[in-house]
Amino acid sequence: MGTLLLVTSIAMLFPIAVSLIYQENDFSPLLISAVVAFGMGLPLWWFSPSNYELTFRDAVLIAVFGWVIVSAVSALPFVFHGSIPVFTDAFFEMMSGYTTTGATILTDIESLPHGLLFWRSETHLLGGMGFLTLTLIFLPHGMAGVRIFRAESSPGQ
Repeated sequence: MGTLLLVTSIAMLFPIAVSLIYQENDFSPLLISAVVAFGMGLPLWWFSPSNYELTFRDAVLIAVFGWVIVSAVSALPFVFHGSIPVFTDAFFEMMSGYTTTGATILTDIESLPHGLLFWRSETHLLGGMGFLTLTLIFLPHGMAGVRIFRAESSPGQ
């Protein structure tokens, strides 16, 4: 779980860079959220046993709780900025991104600052990659997994 939060905190640095490129001075919601994710993730990662062998049950629990916790932390920039002031709405928006459902509560997405807009898009990207990874892990190692990998990878890989 700690690794997921650390990756989330690192992923939040890219929207901060986008905010700086577009000269948006209010990137503090993203920075504060990245610090929160890092502060939660580092102790979990540091104190987790390194030689622990995950069982299938452990992996499923990490996937389920990871999705919920990462979505909750990912919602913080929208709440701190005020563009989605209600936490449950921001959580829905991020869960929608990570699950790649495409549902949204936002009516005027283009009015978001570029950094937050990039963060919202990045959650969709990370969610799509996570879905493909989970599919490849849980499918039998036969032809179905190979077909999905070939369909999702670009030619020449």
